[in-house]
Amino acid sequence: AAGVKFVRLFPEWNQIQPSANTWSWSLMDAMLNTGSDQNLNLTGLFLYNASWINSNTHTFPTNNYPAWSTYVSNVVRHAAGRVKYWEVWNEPESFAAGGTPAEYARVVTNAYHAAKAADPNAQIGLSVASVDILYLEQSILAGAADHFDFICVHPYEVLDTLRSGQEALFMGIVPTLRKMLAARNPAKWKVPIWFTEIGQGLGGQVTATSQAQDVVKTYTMAI
Repeated sequence: AAGVKFVRLFPEWNQIQPSANTWSWSLMDAMLNTGSDQNLNLTGLFLYNASWINSNTHTFPTNNYPAWSTYVSNVVRHAAGRVKYWEVWNEPESFAAGGTPAEYARVVTNAYHAAKAADPNAQIGLSVASVDILYLEQSILAGAADHFDFICVHPYEVLDTLRSGQEALFMGIVPTLRKMLAARNPAKWKVPIWFTEIGQGLGGQVTATSQAQDVVKTYTMAI
């Protein structure tokens, strides 16, 4: 009723492929079916390592990119026609212990090729914490160039500056990203920029009323 059309929600690799030779689609299908019943589209996520590759799932699968590609391929093929947009990982700086931009670039390129082979209509997005333009730039220079269709940012910290009248910082997010893309990957300088996480936690100066007001302001400024 509020007009929500997309939900960013997806099982992790470990839940879909709990062992090298075992695939479990029940949770993913339940999410997709519920979304369909409620007229909601799910945006997909390729995220985190499998425990049978590394017990610390918050690491990149650097020692088994073939397994990563197989996972991506099977997931995209299973969801073809139901999921179009896929983020590669979630905030690699935060959820890939020691993961470098070069390693993220390899994760991205493997995912891109596997996803496009499984479903040519799949759209692939880069992900970063906050608005980490430097990490994006380094990833693009390390090989991720031309292997994405959109970019996802999580500008929590920038949103927090609105309370002190610094709307210009928020309004500068997309132009600054486009300036970097124009310099480092000109073919992609016009790709969509998605704010796939944003908001404020209740507490301190943030009340339920101000939180709601900030959501409206955030979406208005983003548009």
